Amino acid sequence: MSITSNSEKKIGIEVSSPTPDPRPPTPFVRAERLTKTYVTGKNRVVVFEDLSVEIAQGEMVAVVGPSGAGKSTLLHLLGGLDRPSVGTVKVGEFDIFKLGDVDLARFRNREIGFIFQFHHLLPEFTAVENAMMPLLIGRSSHQAAIVRALAMLESVGLKDRAMHRPGEMSGGEQARVALARALVASPRLLLADEPTGDLDSKTSESMHNLLK
Repeated sequence: MSITSNSEKKIGIEVSSPTPDPRPPTPFVRAERLTKTYVTGKNRVVVFEDLSVEIAQGEMVAVVGPSGAGKSTLLHLLGGLDRPSVGTVKVGEFDIFKLGDVDLARFRNREIGFIFQFHHLLPEFTAVENAMMPLLIGRSSHQAAIVRALAMLESVGLKDRAMHRPGEMSGGEQARVALARALVASPRLLLADEPTGDLDSKTSESMHNLLK
């Protein structure tokens, strides 16, 4: 993993590699010279500029920095949720911003799992329905999606809560549903934006262990 930036706002990256390998790693995610700016009227806000990062497959990476440094923006760019003002992002063999909007959406659904701080579960659906959503979007059969989603919920300790709606679950249980949803399609890249920010320390530790 490596990161460089000319931005005055400092973003740092901490790396935990679960399977150390003495060979030089091949970058799985490669972002080059990313710049993100927002223009409102006469105001131009530079979130960061000329930021480059390489992440090898299998690396567990934490993006750290002060509020407003652009951590969430960086994750959104790496995951193709937003497009940079300047720069490129490659995930595996794909230069993702060369894809049109429809193909990029399909790529995200197939290759990238997202976990957000506030979970973004659909309140009218059960845990298993929320967890299976990426598979349905990807055109899996309803039955196959249910089987896979139930297996993922069991893996995060929620087998008995599969038919409960988010309003009937604790914050920690909702976080685990969000994790199951992020992993249900077996993505090659998992991005988590402060997934334990609103959880107590014990639940946060449990979530971190599941992410490992």
